[in-house]
Amino acid sequence: MLTVRDAQLAMNDVPEFKGNVKAFRTDVLVDKDAEELYPNWEKDVAAWKKVGGDHGYHYLGSAIWFTRIGHAMGDAMNELLEARK
Repeated sequence: MLTVRDAQLAMNDVPEFKGNVKAFRTDVLVDKDAEELYPNWEKDVAAWKKVGGDHGYHYLGSAIWFTRIGHAMGDAMNELLEARK
């Protein structure tokens, strides 16, 4: 996974993509509540439904995690657009 992550982030350094691509890390945007509840989600389904839903993939289905990623995408796009000015 680290190899894939590093390869994805390396796209920021590809000259042909300069000004058009902005990769960012999503692991630092983790929803700690969802991550903490996930291993034993079946023991407290009601609590799990408040934070997650996808189980072991797609950021555990956490709306918090997806929102953070969406904001990071918006920030990355703003950086790209600002650099064009």
